[in-house]
Amino acid sequence: MTHITVEEAAARAGVSPYTIQRWCKRGHVQSVKVGRSIGVCVESLEAVLENYKPGKSPGKFVNGGGGNSPKPITINHRRYPRKSPKPPLTPEQHTERLLEMSRLAREGKLKPIVVPQGVDVLP
Repeated sequence: MTHITVEEAAARAGVSPYTIQRWCKRGHVQSVKVGRSIGVCVESLEAVLENYKPGKSPGKFVNGGGGNSPKPITINHRRYPRKSPKPPLTPEQHTERLLEMSRLAREGKLKPIVVPQGVDVLP
């Protein structure tokens, strides 16, 4: 199976690229989706164009069956890799951060926080 872009398929069929995308989504033409790009199967497109009349739906589903045609294959890839979550702070790191914050508050770089009486600040 050879695949072409939606724009190339539209030029071959004499229709707009949106029509080709719609045919792919509805299962009239077999397609492969990679990320945001769609590859249209040339043989499937040619089969549809044999019976296609402008202004009418292609009618037959190349993928077989009426409205129960299979979804196009999708290959998901990420432009940027997922970031792993930060590990939780150890008790020593937590204490260091609290001491740093209290130092900054003493120097006037942070607003002091009023903690209600009876509330534990440290874990």
